[in-house]
Amino acid sequence: MQEDVSSNQMYLILNKAIAECFNHNNWPVDVAMENFREKHWKTLTSSEKTENTSSSIPTLREVSKAGDFCSLLDEFRISIDPYNDDNEELSTDKFRKIYNYIDYFRPHIMEQYHEDFVILEKVIKSHLPEYSNDAVLNAYNERALNITKLKKSLPRDKTNKEKITQRYQQEAKELFSDIISQNNLHTITASPNKLKTYLNILEVVDCLPKEEYSKIEKIKLKYKINLAMSEMCQELGTDYISVKEKADKEVAKQIRSLKNAQNPSSGKPSISDLRRKRQRDEYLYK
Repeated sequence: MQEDVSSNQMYLILNKAIAECFNHNNWPVDVAMENFREKHWKTLTSSEKTENTSSSIPTLREVSKAGDFCSLLDEFRISIDPYNDDNEELSTDKFRKIYNYIDYFRPHIMEQYHEDFVILEKVIKSHLPEYSNDAVLNAYNERALNITKLKKSLPRDKTNKEKITQRYQQEAKELFSDIISQNNLHTITASPNKLKTYLNILEVVDCLPKEEYSKIEKIKLKYKINLAMSEMCQELGTDYISVKEKADKEVAKQIRSLKNAQNPSSGKPSISDLRRKRQRDEYLYK
């Protein structure tokens, strides 16, 4: 029986290797491709006809690239396997090679393996300096959007209002806790992606529980975020003037709110304040 050494078969093996590279069962993901390389070489060097292949036979260069990619995927699998005593962190150079192969073979990713491919790409990019900042921003941005989306679902799901409220408040607390503890946002240089992330994080402030975050604390958070956004817009240039102006207005408003909160008498007097003043005046001038 003739072996299938077609391009379709090679790409199928490659897709399966991508899907299996996160396994912790010590299953190598490069064996099938190595077997394919041997069969491919034998076919090329023999007089056998290849009429039964499902597509054209790949070139030696293409097979070599696929083989190298699968070998690197297996090294990656071992490096993230907590049960493997030989696991070691891959070098930046190897992460970059894996990413280059991801980009090269992107057109040949099959639909049923697309989700695995996306996960692999995210993980690999998070280990590369040129992509890690965007990976951090995208992760925070996604969490912030999910929290505000959850809060907005309240009017449509009144039966689960309490449960949904507890969930988005807890997730909001965890988001700000991670931002503070990881301390990685402020070190990232200004970019449109960072500005977008800050805008979405700003929306999460109102999702924090009132029992743990007072009104003043929320105002202070909004002040810091708007101030950071204003400084970012300054760095990004004239295209962001309108965003900067809006952030500056919010900063000024929050400064006034903080002053009024710290010195209530400077604000508009309440009814009780007016009553006390009248009683005091009546006592002094009767």
